[in-house]
Amino acid sequence: MDHRLDELEYLTSDMETDGDAADGEREARCSITALQPAADATLSGHNADAASTKASMLDSPAQYAVAKGVFGWKEMLSHHVLSRVTFMYMSLCAYNISYGEVMPLYAIAYRKDGGLELTSAKIGIIFAANAVMSIVVNFFFAFATERVKVLRLYRICAVVYTCTIPFVGALSYVSRWSGHDATLIVCLLILLSAVRVTTSGFQFALCMLCVANAAPNHHLGEVTGMSHAIGSVARSIAPVLATPLFAWSIANGDRHVFPLDHNLLFCLFSMLSMVGYWLSTRLTEEEVGPPPKQEAAL
Repeated sequence: MDHRLDELEYLTSDMETDGDAADGEREARCSITALQPAADATLSGHNADAASTKASMLDSPAQYAVAKGVFGWKEMLSHHVLSRVTFMYMSLCAYNISYGEVMPLYAIAYRKDGGLELTSAKIGIIFAANAVMSIVVNFFFAFATERVKVLRLYRICAVVYTCTIPFVGALSYVSRWSGHDATLIVCLLILLSAVRVTTSGFQFALCMLCVANAAPNHHLGEVTGMSHAIGSVARSIAPVLATPLFAWSIANGDRHVFPLDHNLLFCLFSMLSMVGYWLSTRLTEEEVGPPPKQEAAL
């Protein structure tokens, strides 16, 4: 009898426990149902905040494309920083390749047409000196960038280049005043070429530094390729325009006045250099400088 009473009490306690669990479940469901509107409102608020944050962060088509993992020509040319840096690089390519084409023509042209009338051997010496200086100047690039910020160094080089190139055209007058002293002209050309090679060499490297620093994550290869493609277009078109224009400027040199005489191309090179300078003023050091160094985790 006692054994049966114990079983009955056990079954009764199980039934009470099941009843309490059922009541707790019903109360939990009621609580969830009551809190559901508040939870939905909170979730909607979070989604709205996230959307507004994303819209503020991705405030240009290029940034939206980067977020989607796509970066093409449209995004490249609409990017605030990369579009300006690319056109800086394009102008740099244009006037440097044109200078390389025009310089031998200017050096060998007759004095009566505004040229220097140098021999082929002397022109070869000038270009050989340029080649040596192009190699040497690279050893000083790291030293310069460690002490001067990227954009500031670019602007210094642009101003120096702009002020130096017109003196190349002025050597025609020096040649006349010096009694056509070829040795003096060659020495001055080598000196001016040293300045030109240094400034333009630095500018090429600085443009590529700006591209690398401003390129979106995982798109450096595409950006670099498109930058070089635009530079190649400038290198293809500029000589086609520069050489006939120089030929026209020295044809019947006495009939052309400054700056339409032999100085025309050198003045245009200076103007293109100033275009690059102006584009650089539309940028900031933070946009094209190296990313901030992250402190090592303790």
